[in-house]
Amino acid sequence: MPKIGDVLFYKDFEFEDGSKSDKLFVVVVCSKDACLVLKTTTNNRLYQDVKDGCNAQKKVFFIPKKKSEFFDLDTYVQFPQLFEITVLELLRGGLSKAIKRYDSVLSDQRLQLIKDCLKYFKNDISSQHWDQIFSKGKDSPSNNSLQKLASKFNTKKE
Repeated sequence: MPKIGDVLFYKDFEFEDGSKSDKLFVVVVCSKDACLVLKTTTNNRLYQDVKDGCNAQKKVFFIPKKKSEFFDLDTYVQFPQLFEITVLELLRGGLSKAIKRYDSVLSDQRLQLIKDCLKYFKNDISSQHWDQIFSKGKDSPSNNSLQKLASKFNTKKE
């Protein structure tokens, strides 16, 4: 099952208009039933003069290749449209090699910046999807990160 921050390669993804294209998606949340993903593009035609990071006015999060943990080309994570990929679709796609998962390729910091940018589009996202992404606990620190922070403040007196 994909994790938050994973990138999925989806061969011949079918869009609402019936067109198909190979696409990379960033996983923003997964449940036992489905994953919510944002599509990416490397086509900069619509995104001239964007800066690194959130560009809410252009509805995109820009990841320059020189600052990317994963992408070989300048990549634009497109907002606000979320796609839901069901677990069944993920399983079928994994077996047929139509969906390939790249393990945890985006850093926690990068993913948090993407989610922060997504907050500009609350009116464009269904309340169900919004709650899945931003429900209490989803954005709270992990136990591991809290333990790391606590260890910085623990001083042993000998």
